[in-house]
Amino acid sequence: PAEPSDNLPELLLGRGQTVVTFSSPAMNLQFAGPENGSVGEKLSYAISLANPGDIDAENVRLLFQIPAGMRLMGTSLQPTGQVGDILTWEQGVLAAQRQLDVTIILEAQQPGDFVVRARAEGQPNLDAEKAISTRIILPSVTVRFEPVGGVAQAEVGSAINFEIDVTNTGRQTLTDLTLSIESDPGMPEFETSNNKVDKTIAMLQPGQTTRLGVAFKVQQEGQFGTKLRVMTGNALLAETPTAFVRGVLPKPKQPGIDVSIEFPESLAVGRRANALVTIKNTGETTLTGLRVAIANDPALRALSVDSANISRVRQDGGQLVWTPQDLMRGTTGDSIIQMLVEFEALSPVAQASISAQAVSAENVQDQFQTLIRITAANVLPPSSGASPSAPAQPRAGELKLQLSDYNDPRAVNQEIRYSLAISNRQNLGDRNVRIQLRIPQGMALGKITSLSGDAITFQRDNDVYELQPLIQFMRPEESITYIITAVGLVPGPIEISARVASDGQPNWVTVSERTTIVPAAR
Repeated sequence: PAEPSDNLPELLLGRGQTVVTFSSPAMNLQFAGPENGSVGEKLSYAISLANPGDIDAENVRLLFQIPAGMRLMGTSLQPTGQVGDILTWEQGVLAAQRQLDVTIILEAQQPGDFVVRARAEGQPNLDAEKAISTRIILPSVTVRFEPVGGVAQAEVGSAINFEIDVTNTGRQTLTDLTLSIESDPGMPEFETSNNKVDKTIAMLQPGQTTRLGVAFKVQQEGQFGTKLRVMTGNALLAETPTAFVRGVLPKPKQPGIDVSIEFPESLAVGRRANALVTIKNTGETTLTGLRVAIANDPALRALSVDSANISRVRQDGGQLVWTPQDLMRGTTGDSIIQMLVEFEALSPVAQASISAQAVSAENVQDQFQTLIRITAANVLPPSSGASPSAPAQPRAGELKLQLSDYNDPRAVNQEIRYSLAISNRQNLGDRNVRIQLRIPQGMALGKITSLSGDAITFQRDNDVYELQPLIQFMRPEESITYIITAVGLVPGPIEISARVASDGQPNWVTVSERTTIVPAAR
């Protein structure tokens, strides 16, 4: 050995190395779950227990504690045992580099702060524990449950429709809401004939309102109550007061008929226009033996009728007599019949007329007269190229839009027919007339046709349909009518709207029409 007093360096006699590998099992516990939830909500907790060591762990078991105030709804792996609120999975050997995955579904039954615990044990001397804090709140909803239109009574054998509005007034999304609807015997739910039915709402965002409908059938006389409860799991969120409906004996069905004529308010000599004659069943019974007499002034001459009705029209003196087929009431069939009659203006007159008188075998009748001003022959403005000369007088008047349904009420999946009439009630002609329809959810558009039956194309943007092509020019007092067919898909009131704009009237003019959709007859 070197001494402090000499200058000799240390002498290396030898060097060696050894490597020692320590093998052991290990335990890695991962635990995930929600920090927030609501009463009745299903809460998912996921556990992963892994052995990242290089030898097997023995006598491994996983424990999960259900907090008081929560209940077990299910697990992805059946536990091997349960004692009180402790679930146990006896794994035995957990091989090296392997893991055990378990998902537990709980439901909160009351609001509060809950600590959910998971623990793993194994040998030799292995253990791990994790905990998750979950805050549970009581959801807040408001609900409206009442008959459509505030109806308080209905005839025996008829359906009565209820509207349901559920609004999430809380700050947390609600899922899996159950709407439990109960009615007294004598007024079951229309489709199932049960006195208790459930409807569900999968998700309701904060501030969101979901609207549903339900129909009941009045089976006998008397007063019947209905009640709605909104549940999340076993927790009651809202309950409505009992709504009462009185069932009354049916009144004798009354027949009714309405006749109308659509025709331009003015027409120049030598010009032709179609008169749309509409017969509508406004009563509660089928109309049979229909007879419609159509007369006109000598200043007008009837030229033809549409091909669908030509076999049912005959000339009787100076009148046309139309004998259409039977006309059913609106909820069971098509409640209107229409016919086109083409007229030609022969001579100028301040006031000419076209009239119609309709009668049926049920001893009901109606009549209608429309007045027309026939002017001297005029020169039409150019349809293309340069614009017409500037008018001497300022523009006055407006475009008028009228939307009417012919089937109200109407059953689910039955065709509804609407007429859409655009009239130029301005003192000047108008160009580039645009027409748009809005068809809401719960309704499907069928087709759009002209009065002559020609199909009208359209462009669609979500629920807005624009008729194509636009109307290039409309004369003063000119009217154009379209027939729109649609189908109601769900019971309840439904509203379609139409709007029109043009070069002369750039601001949209809007009208709407509401139709009541009733459940389909069983």
